[in-house]
Amino acid sequence: MRCSSCGHDNREDARFCDSCGAQLDLVAAAAAAGLPEAFADGRYRVIDQVGDGVRKRVFHAHDTRLDREVAIALLNATGLDDAERTRVEREVRLLARLGSHPNIVTLYDVADLDGAPGIVFEYVAGGSVHDLLQATGGRGLPVRDVVRIGVQMARALEAVHRDQVLFRDLKPANVLLTGDGTAKLCDFGYALRAGQLRVTDPNLTVGSLAYLAPERIARSHFDHRSDLYSLGVMLYEMLTGHPPFENEDVQEMGNLHLHAVPPSLADTRPGVPDQLVALVEQLLAKRVVDRPDSAAAVAVELGRIADAL
Repeated sequence: MRCSSCGHDNREDARFCDSCGAQLDLVAAAAAAGLPEAFADGRYRVIDQVGDGVRKRVFHAHDTRLDREVAIALLNATGLDDAERTRVEREVRLLARLGSHPNIVTLYDVADLDGAPGIVFEYVAGGSVHDLLQATGGRGLPVRDVVRIGVQMARALEAVHRDQVLFRDLKPANVLLTGDGTAKLCDFGYALRAGQLRVTDPNLTVGSLAYLAPERIARSHFDHRSDLYSLGVMLYEMLTGHPPFENEDVQEMGNLHLHAVPPSLADTRPGVPDQLVALVEQLLAKRVVDRPDSAAAVAVELGRIADAL
């Protein structure tokens, strides 16, 4: 089998190229789809494109130097203004400081990749929690899986908050799953140090509206407990298959977060343990002071619920 990346002839049943290490069947598919063959003078051989947005494209690639699979976020250099560059630099520094936390994607490298800025990080093969929810057809996930993912995200937020950082964009699409089901927080593009937040900042309400805490919509003071509200929305969605509030009108969505009581979780998903229902309701409290004090406390409570299942 000829490798479409380097041209080396391999044995017919080979899965990886003996010369460059590229995964043969996927490399051929990538070439047929018109994707770039490689970045960084051939070091990163492209296997597939796994994300495409206005700000960046994300590729699954093989690092031929270290013989491992990686994800590459290739930023749109032509549309990258000063504010975007600042966001990228901030994201990279945060990921670097958080090191190798088991529930946060690991940063490998930052480089100029053929004229465009790129971030090379751990490849997580199991897709996102959003993908997992889509596959259920709106039925929600088993309670054990919800609690397991919830514990791991609470631990990830605990590490983020310990560094005096607010994540600001927790949602199922930003939680990736490994093959064994480990959940990893990704995409720190909206994360900010607490001292950098200003209520007058026009970017105060960045993030996904379905997961945004009431105080952020109201543009009032907020802290790490806004991330806990987002975690509550995500737990609710994992249990029921949909977030507590849904409306196509932006203003109406904001009003729902500010004033509406979510549909009863106990009625929407019968059989959910009472302790879990109570915790989700507490996380979704309108007033910041009525939510749990910390992500660490949420992780402990979810651990107790897991032990009782």
